[in-house]
Amino acid sequence: MPGGEASAFYSQETAEEAVQYALDHGTIVEDTGAVRVLVASFPENIGYVYDRNGTRTDTNIVRVVERILPNGTTFILTAYPVTP
Repeated sequence: MPGGEASAFYSQETAEEAVQYALDHGTIVEDTGAVRVLVASFPENIGYVYDRNGTRTDTNIVRVVERILPNGTTFILTAYPVTP
């Protein structure tokens, strides 16, 4: 899934909703046992991505990277909007 030079959520509230949506409905695209990467298409645009040419593209896709401890506790390491 290609990214861009920079991306951002529209707001903190949008970020929180998109991350929770990804945790509840996302597709696991990588799972090493210690780190899980999920991707989800939110029902509406959640942020934007600038490509290498400076073109801004609004997107509804969020990528979440989650750390899983041996005891099962999880932490969100990062989350950001991506393009398809």
